[in-house]
This record gives sequence, C-alpha cells and structure tokens, in this order.
Amino acid sequence: MSGKLITIRSFNTKVDADLAKLRLDTIGIWSKVVIIDFIFSGAIGGFELQVSEDHAKRANGFMDDYEKEMSDSLDELDFPDEDE
Repeated sequence: MSGKLITIRSFNTKVDADLAKLRLDTIGIWSKVVIIDFIFSGAIGGFELQVSEDHAKRANGFMDDYEKEMSDSLDELDFPDEDE
C-alpha cells in the first residue's frame, strides 16, 4: 500500500463497512474500516471505508458497480403488497 488514505464510503453500521471491505479484498484492494464516532455512528455514518489514494478510482468504480447490481436485483424482486 502506498499513498495517502482517503475515505471512499461511509456506513451507519460496522457490519456494512466490513462487508464492503471484504468486497474490495476479493479484487486485491487493501482497505481499512475507521470508526469515526462510535456513540453516534448510526446517526452520522460513523464508519468509514478508506483506501490508498492510488486505488481510490478503481475501488470507487467497483463499489459503484456492486451497488448498482444490488439495486437492480432488488428492483427485480416481487414483493407482496402490504395489503395482501
């Protein structure tokens, strides 16, 4: 790892941050989860995912693609109406 660490995503829970970290690990990008404020973490996105500046563009692109895939998958699900 070289370069300055920069935050590419913020999360409300450590679990979500750790899952994102694992996604980056699978493509060989080292990342770090940083706790910003544990007491208020749920309210202010207190967990940050950081990568080296050298890998930020690739990491952001990967995370953007992953989040779009997840969003598209959720759109395809057929949830029952609340009235049913």
